[in-house]
Amino acid sequence: MGEFDDITPTIDIPQKSSKSRGEEKEVPPSALDNELENQAKKGKHKRRQYFHGSLNWIVILALWFIFVSFLICGCVYVWHMVTPPCYHFLLPTQLEQIRTFVVTAILSSSLTNYANRQINEE
Repeated sequence: MGEFDDITPTIDIPQKSSKSRGEEKEVPPSALDNELENQAKKGKHKRRQYFHGSLNWIVILALWFIFVSFLICGCVYVWHMVTPPCYHFLLPTQLEQIRTFVVTAILSSSLTNYANRQINEE
């Protein structure tokens, strides 16, 4: 048939060295278990730290987004209160939504701070 028909696959199995028992260092199974357990703990710690770091960045970005959104809404609201009507670019219904958002955020923040102070005093 073909020229490779008589080749059979072989698997090399490592053999013990011919050193005497005194020269070989055998690692006890408990030491290997301890080493594997330590590596597993280190890997778990590394994954946990990475997750917490990522979550920390997400929370920081979300807080900055909320702060910037609140600041922009506040500036737009003040603009509409200070300038003459010819410079207004929002409809009264849109301005009402911004007013609701800004006032709600301010009241919520104030009430939260007040409640925290009252709770911490006791």
